[in-house]
Parts: sequence; C-alpha cells; structure tokens
Amino acid sequence: MRGRTDFSARFPEALEVLSNWVSEGRIIRKYHVIEGLESAPEALSLLFTGENTGKLFVLLLYLFYIDVLTHAISELLVFLSLTRNTEWHLDLSS
Repeated sequence: MRGRTDFSARFPEALEVLSNWVSEGRIIRKYHVIEGLESAPEALSLLFTGENTGKLFVLLLYLFYIDVLTHAISELLVFLSLTRNTEWHLDLSS
C-alpha cells in the first residue's frame, strides 16, 4: 500500500525519546480549568469548538483542584513506569 509505513519496530525507541522529553520538561501536559458549576455549559461548548487547551476540567471546589493535580501526577507516574520499566508511586500520607 502506497504511503503507509509500519513503524512498530521503532516503538521502543519512540518511548525512550518521549519519556526523556517528559523528564526534561520538553513535553508538558496542559490543563484547561473552568471554575464553577454555572460555567459547565461554557466548558461543554469548548469541547465541541476546540477552544479548550489540554484536558478540560470544571472546578467545583478548590479542594477538587488538589484531586485533579494528584490525578495528573499519578498519570505521569504511570506513564513513566510504563516507559521506563520502573515503578513510581505517589505518597499522599503527609
């Protein structure tokens, strides 16, 4: 088939490069946070117009924001664990 190439053999190489970029800060995950339940319709419209940047969250309580950041950090640690074959854990006991 013309124009298609199989790069599956280079997948490990890509994981190594991308994980290095994440650890160096060259790849940064973006979050778009909208505050308040009354802003939820606006947030929904952002999803369909493409005006949001990054993962879109509606912030209901400021404590919830801490949960969002914790989740983001956990996702990053899982990504790093998968790409580096090393287990990472987030300790929230303190």
